[in-house]
Amino acid sequence: MPAGLPVLAAMGVLDEVEAAGAQRWWGVRLSVNGVRLEAPLPHGWCEYPYGLSLRRHLLDPILLGAVRRHPVAEVRLGWCAEALLGHDGTVTGVRARGLDGETRRIGARLVVAADGRRSRLARLARLPERLLPNRHTALIAYLDGVPREERPRLEGFYDRGRSASMLPADAGLRVAGVMVSPERWPRAEWGERMLAELCRYPGLRERLRHARLVTRPVPVRGLRNVLRRTTRPGFAAIGDAATQTDPAFGQGISWALRAGNRLAEAAHAALAAGDGPVTLPPRIAWEPVFLPLFFGISLLSAVPPGSLLEQAIMASAAGSPLTVPMLRLALGLAVRPRPAPALSTAAAWLRGAFAP
Repeated sequence: MPAGLPVLAAMGVLDEVEAAGAQRWWGVRLSVNGVRLEAPLPHGWCEYPYGLSLRRHLLDPILLGAVRRHPVAEVRLGWCAEALLGHDGTVTGVRARGLDGETRRIGARLVVAADGRRSRLARLARLPERLLPNRHTALIAYLDGVPREERPRLEGFYDRGRSASMLPADAGLRVAGVMVSPERWPRAEWGERMLAELCRYPGLRERLRHARLVTRPVPVRGLRNVLRRTTRPGFAAIGDAATQTDPAFGQGISWALRAGNRLAEAAHAALAAGDGPVTLPPRIAWEPVFLPLFFGISLLSAVPPGSLLEQAIMASAAGSPLTVPMLRLALGLAVRPRPAPALSTAAAWLRGAFAP
């Protein structure tokens, strides 16, 4: 999302990310029961008028390189943090194990868990959490051979209980997703069935005439929307270790970058202020609009796919003149990189969102 790009710029890697082939995208395009709905990225609330897509095997080395170049950072690859050190509820370091089996106790005034959706450290820290249901299951794969566009958009397709998506990626690829329970199809037929399912949607059959899957479909299922308290004395969690939402909404990495930036600023000030373990406010990494977005995503992903309720909601959206303005408003909240603008600016932006 565009909201994460200022963080990459501040790290000095945004140009490097683009040079690696990151694909720019410029808004959202939906097809709902054959009705086409489009919303560009809103101006005024985002510093960059586009988002970027780059596969993780290209992005991660760039981010790691930025850390290596930092004068006070030390990178240790191949080490696994096995346990937290501390006493009386305060974390004072970790016990880590190397690839050769060597164990080492590493003391720290602040331990930051950035170890992903199945975070071991967040579990060891016993952070209070709230779990909300996510009924979405899907197959995801990279798709090649889709005709290129000058200004591609995130695309979503819904047709009377069936749904799919195509997201721009680098190298002319698309991240294709089909909302389906993987158990419905034999595993050996996932790729063939997935491509055939995509071709069912109006306007896609011709576009996908020369398309092919270039990776094996990956099942996405059993994921929850997770909201954790992000800190305790001497400890903080960030990224998916702190917050998890339905990946179909594409918020994860942007939230991780921005939350990491907020946490770093708070930690820098706290570390400079004194000695001993650092205690940060429990919601230090949350932005003001975070909770409405989190619970909005959780509500949408709790609706059973293909259900009569979902079909009624989508049919109403396809026929409502408010759908595109509301989509623009949702995009504005999702891509906003800074605190909400002054009321006069916000009012002007809202008028633009609801303009014909």
